[in-house]
Amino acid sequence: MQDLTPKPVLFSNNINMISKMDTASGSTIKGLIIATVTNGSTYIRLSNPQKYQIDYEIVDGNPEIVKKAGEALGIVVTNNTIATHHK
Repeated sequence: MQDLTPKPVLFSNNINMISKMDTASGSTIKGLIIATVTNGSTYIRLSNPQKYQIDYEIVDGNPEIVKKAGEALGIVVTNNTIATHHK
């Protein structure tokens, strides 16, 4: 079932989650979000922010786009977690 959250609200909520992370990690994950939307019309919802990782779920689009974008950015993407190497 497709999530009906308006995309600007989703982006704003994701930025609020990212702001609770380490600055470098949050910036990298913001780049991931932009890449998934730009390159594959794939939207994710972030939750449970920690210093170097955050949980996510696919809202709309192709989950493989998230993994490929993460690989290109040098971050680890599992089925529900995104982790950076900024320590």
